[in-house]
Amino acid sequence: MISISQAFAGSLQDAPPMSFFVATSLGGLELLVIGTPDNRSAVVLSGEDPFVAYGREFDDWAGLIIRDVAIELDQTCVFDSRTGQAPAGCIILAGDKPYIRLVGNHGTRYMAAIEDSAQPHQASIGVAFPRWQITLGQGEQKQVLKTIDVGPK
Repeated sequence: MISISQAFAGSLQDAPPMSFFVATSLGGLELLVIGTPDNRSAVVLSGEDPFVAYGREFDDWAGLIIRDVAIELDQTCVFDSRTGQAPAGCIILAGDKPYIRLVGNHGTRYMAAIEDSAQPHQASIGVAFPRWQITLGQGEQKQVLKTIDVGPK
């Protein structure tokens, strides 16, 4: 359960970056809002088409907004992202910048910045995390809201 102070009802346009959004108008579809206040995207985390991002054209979706979430990475399954084998849904650290691998038009894959609007750059070292989770709070109060695992089964 979450505290009333951690969430509010609103539309996707009301969700700040690093919010977990449950689209009640779409049967509970779960999304992660990334980017900056001026350049946000909402990444689908559940449903039939996960890891697709939507922009402001879907700002009227209604739901529950849980703000100030964090992303935790599972270091036990990390691999070199430069191999080109990172599936959609992986979190990628290129240098010190976090990105998420998404599915674009016609199944193409691309990286989107999680915390800012920086374009992906070719870091000399990049690592991918197929297993990660969205959390709320810290310490004993920490709650896992969603776990993602796109690694081999």
